[in-house]
Amino acid sequence: KIPRGLKKDDTFTFTHTDLGTDKVLTSTLSSIPGMDVVQFKPMIWTSVSSAFVKGSADQHSTTTTTTGTAVEKLKREAREKMLELVVEHECNACLGMTFNVTTDSSGESRNNKLVIVTAHGTPCVVVSTSKAGSHATGMPQ
Repeated sequence: KIPRGLKKDDTFTFTHTDLGTDKVLTSTLSSIPGMDVVQFKPMIWTSVSSAFVKGSADQHSTTTTTTGTAVEKLKREAREKMLELVVEHECNACLGMTFNVTTDSSGESRNNKLVIVTAHGTPCVVVSTSKAGSHATGMPQ
């Protein structure tokens, strides 16, 4: 998408401020309403994992809770790693972010659990739709 005030092949400048991960916008969508994508970079991904031993059959609800808690924690860790990568790529947003959860059971009675969470998305620089036009107007190089 070409920001307002620009046409194809125009160039412009914008100021990139150093962002902490708490300022990075994330979305599973390919765009954020009210924002224009002014730059995107190649897709990034990261994986985190955790291994644990499943409890006995009479502890099924506890085991389910343990697995659910492990997945939730791993998703948070994967998201934080993604945000760090976005900042390293000098971007302020990650669009199209998705998470995949893989589990593997092994060992006697399949008691050993391995949970892997992989996250991927596209790091982008986004600006407010109103700012995209003002950044572009009169700024071609």
